[in-house]
Amino acid sequence: MDEVTVYDQSGKLLAVLDNADAVSYELKHNDLWTGSFSLPTGDPKNVYCQAHNLVRLSDGSRDTGIYRIIGMPSAEETAAGGMREYSVEHVMATLLDDVLFGYHEIGGEGITTRQVMQYILDRQTAKRWVLGEVAFSDEYQYKFENVSLLSALLSLGEVLTEEYTWDFDTSATPWVVSLRKADTSDGCGIHYARNLVGIEKTMDASALVTRLYPLGYGEGVNQLNIRSVNGGVPYLDADTASTWGIKCSVYADTRIEDAAVLKARAAAVLEGYKNPYITYTAKAIDLHRMTGQSWDNYMPGKRVRVMDGEHGISFAARIVSISKKDLRGDPGSVEITIANAVRDVADSINTLADRVGIGELYSQGATQIFAIPFADNADPEHPAKMRFYIPSGLVRINRMQLSWELSAFRAYETGAAAGGSTTQTSSSGGGSTATSSSSEDVACTSESGGETTVSQPVRVLSSDGGGTAIAIGNFANIDGTGYSTAANTAGLTTDDAGKHKHTIGHTHDIAAHKHTCFKHAHTINSHSHDFSGSQSLAWGHQHSYGSIGDKGNTGGVVGYKPKDIIISGTTGGRTLTANEAGDGDSSSVALMTGGTSNQNSGESGSHNHTIPAHTHKFQHAHKVEFSINVPGFTVDIPAHTHNVKIPGHNHRVSISAHTHELTLPDHTHDITYGIFEGTTARSVRLLVDGTEVPSEAISKRELDISAYLEKDEDGKITRSAWHTVELVPDKLTRIEANLFAQTFIQSTGGGDY
Repeated sequence: MDEVTVYDQSGKLLAVLDNADAVSYELKHNDLWTGSFSLPTGDPKNVYCQAHNLVRLSDGSRDTGIYRIIGMPSAEETAAGGMREYSVEHVMATLLDDVLFGYHEIGGEGITTRQVMQYILDRQTAKRWVLGEVAFSDEYQYKFENVSLLSALLSLGEVLTEEYTWDFDTSATPWVVSLRKADTSDGCGIHYARNLVGIEKTMDASALVTRLYPLGYGEGVNQLNIRSVNGGVPYLDADTASTWGIKCSVYADTRIEDAAVLKARAAAVLEGYKNPYITYTAKAIDLHRMTGQSWDNYMPGKRVRVMDGEHGISFAARIVSISKKDLRGDPGSVEITIANAVRDVADSINTLADRVGIGELYSQGATQIFAIPFADNADPEHPAKMRFYIPSGLVRINRMQLSWELSAFRAYETGAAAGGSTTQTSSSGGGSTATSSSSEDVACTSESGGETTVSQPVRVLSSDGGGTAIAIGNFANIDGTGYSTAANTAGLTTDDAGKHKHTIGHTHDIAAHKHTCFKHAHTINSHSHDFSGSQSLAWGHQHSYGSIGDKGNTGGVVGYKPKDIIISGTTGGRTLTANEAGDGDSSSVALMTGGTSNQNSGESGSHNHTIPAHTHKFQHAHKVEFSINVPGFTVDIPAHTHNVKIPGHNHRVSISAHTHELTLPDHTHDITYGIFEGTTARSVRLLVDGTEVPSEAISKRELDISAYLEKDEDGKITRSAWHTVELVPDKLTRIEANLFAQTFIQSTGGGDY
């Protein structure tokens, strides 16, 4: 048996109403669910049926939710068999108990529908409801002012462009509210000869609309429309206009401030009004109580398939409401209302708001005109410059009318009497200043340029005095054979320690001849020569040896290089043996070394020389006169830079203590009173936010400058920004101007000062 149970406001069970009768309910899609029941006037459990106590109306396995008692019509208390009838509403109405007091603005870019719903639920005094599923992630901006939480919550769906279903689940605590997308497939069915008892069709064309003019935030000429996002056309036409003709209406939602959102919302509304509103009221048997199948479970928002082949009826539409008149007396009888379009629930929301005395008082604004005066002298180099600020609260700017006049330059001149005086400065001490006290600096010079230099042939000759002689001209007579040095027969002189000096300044020309040598052998032990400390040109040298069929050198240093050198090392050794005499070769002797030898000769002429291991240390210099032929050459110097690094340093300048004295004799300036006027300009140039206005547009000295003011990315005059108007005269003059602004301001924000 279906029971009616009553609870207090905290959810504590108070009683089971066994004598409850005439239990009924009506469940509406996206609207407040209602119901009622009766108790005999003499039933003692009437005491539990207090206002806002909770009641559960059971209907088998169908979840009809929890309700609260809101009304008890008057009844004859003493009449025998009298009944008390109680009205109930779904506990979603508990969200009427709290309001969004004052002005609230939330949403927009980065703020989703879920966040807005959470913002509303967070304002509950008693936290009965929590947020469940939210199938939409739109970022619409919402504004609420002095509305209940339920009104604010249900209004979120009004701007959605897809069909939606509110779900208020009271099967457990805390209760859960969800916003889901409406079913797009058939979820249940009514079939002739199965569960269809009867069906009635009703058509209402009183609200038929095929052309809709959407309006949003604002008033009068400042009210938002869709021209900017609809090709300049302020209305939308339905695809049924050719069938039903043009049926115009106006749709206004002053909460919408974006033209694109307004257009999308208007298109969704037009979809529900483009055809006559057809409803089917079907009386059916509630088989769900017996089968428990989802196909037999009728709930608001589900799509139902109606099939009545007997009368040629077959269609699918959304259930807008279901109701039962007597759960206990006739539990299997259910009435289902089906419609071909979903209508807005705004009227129901307003009804809820009116019941608690709250209106949807959305702040709009007002149109106003204000003037900005300006007057100043100006000339071509110093234009008259007017700056003004446009705040964000100027929702719409209708016009910015600028007017001006030119008049004679005006000056105010006065003189002032004054006595003489003596002024002394820097009277105590000097000072010092340090500069460049830290960091390195890099200076770059010769950043561009470059050049080509061509030289003349040059002949350079050495001189006895160490200087240079330069000869310029043709050097074809120079044969390159060099010069012979003067003969020097001084020979070699050494001291007791073997230190000696070679002065070589001559040449030997020895004609080819033969030397006949008896069979003998020469052994040259390995030795070394050190050359160090020389400050003149150092000649390399070597030891040469030779025998019949065997010529070579012991190694050493060869080369000619005009620089100080140190040569050290050990020559190789060699023993030469000749078995018989032979012809000699023409040769020259480069160096003869000292030493001792043991000479042993016999009849055969064989002998040997033994030279012990020894070293020669030479400090010598060569003085050479020479000439160098330098041919002409070309040098290309490319463009280049020089980088100069200056390390951190400082300069200190000391200024000694000193004073300056200036003496002015006593004197006076006569005061002259009066206003002096000068020239008047003949014409001006007008610049608005840096853009010059064409001269033909300013010929009347009055102009709406709205088109020339700086715009944002949406083509609107920039808000929260300074703007500038400049009047540039052709000569020295006085300019008087006024800027009249006609705007629409929003009456939100700010304080009460």
